[in-house]
Amino acid sequence: MMRYIILLLCCLFVITCERNLTGPSPFSPSPLNVVDEIQLDHSLHKIVFVDAANGWALTDSSGVYHTENGGKSWTLRPIGTVTRLMDMSFVNSTCGWICGFDMTLCRTRDGGQTWEEQFIGQPTDSVFQHIEFIDEQHGWLITAWGSVYRTVDGGSSWQLTSDDHRPGINYFRMWGARGVMAQALGPILRTSNSGESWHVLETPMEYNSTAYFVDPERGWSFSGTNLPYS
Repeated sequence: MMRYIILLLCCLFVITCERNLTGPSPFSPSPLNVVDEIQLDHSLHKIVFVDAANGWALTDSSGVYHTENGGKSWTLRPIGTVTRLMDMSFVNSTCGWICGFDMTLCRTRDGGQTWEEQFIGQPTDSVFQHIEFIDEQHGWLITAWGSVYRTVDGGSSWQLTSDDHRPGINYFRMWGARGVMAQALGPILRTSNSGESWHVLETPMEYNSTAYFVDPERGWSFSGTNLPYS
């Protein structure tokens, strides 16, 4: 008799579990607002929004796509170059920069409708990998080998501030004079003097895969299978 009671309880348990697994979840996510699909001939590198309406999507060579309605529709803004593009930075709805291979460095003052070339006298590397502006005048540019250039006049002139030869920089961010950059399979570095010098930020991991910071003091990094570290 006891055997049948145990069997009956097991059957009831299985039925209850199946109902819980197949029944509606009270925590079902809300559907996403799907916007207009961009038909691309090239892959995207980065998407930047400066407000709820204005955003740009950087392709690797064809130019940037611009939206003025939060992504409901996109318009291609050609750069006028066939080289590979690597990064972009916009500070408002009109002013932005892009950089890439073959010393490509361009600025727009009309949201990407037209672009003007900018130049660095004798750069240490022909691949401009990262660009970061905090306003219309102050910006930084990182080459593939980790050289850091700074401008205080909107990119009309550039000064080499650091040439420590750190290849593989995969994250770069500035907040005024303070900033952070991360080297793939290397350390996380911090500056407090506008990029004049960089110091290794001690972490419990031997090397870093990538990082993300919300301000100069708070950020996350992970390496391989290691959990993120803040």
